[in-house]
Amino acid sequence: MVKFKNSPDDPTLKEYWKKRDEKEFLRFNTLSKQKLAKKTKFKCELCKQSLVGEESLEVDHIIPKYLGGKDEYKNLRLIHTSCHIQRHQKEMNCLG
Repeated sequence: MVKFKNSPDDPTLKEYWKKRDEKEFLRFNTLSKQKLAKKTKFKCELCKQSLVGEESLEVDHIIPKYLGGKDEYKNLRLIHTSCHIQRHQKEMNCLG
């Protein structure tokens, strides 16, 4: 519940709402997703939009496993599901 006139649409409160949303994200996600989100400052590396919100998220291999990518944090990133789908569609188009 938002008190008084403290609206998310108020540009003077933009930073407050950003921090508040990030805190909520950390509260409701696994430690691995928290770590990946912090690594990119809560931004999707593909579309550059916030990871905080209603859209579902995927853990993506930066170097795909079929090209030798490993399951290590340095090779993983958290991105939107829609961005993940688009990435793989582009890869499939390039392969074939």
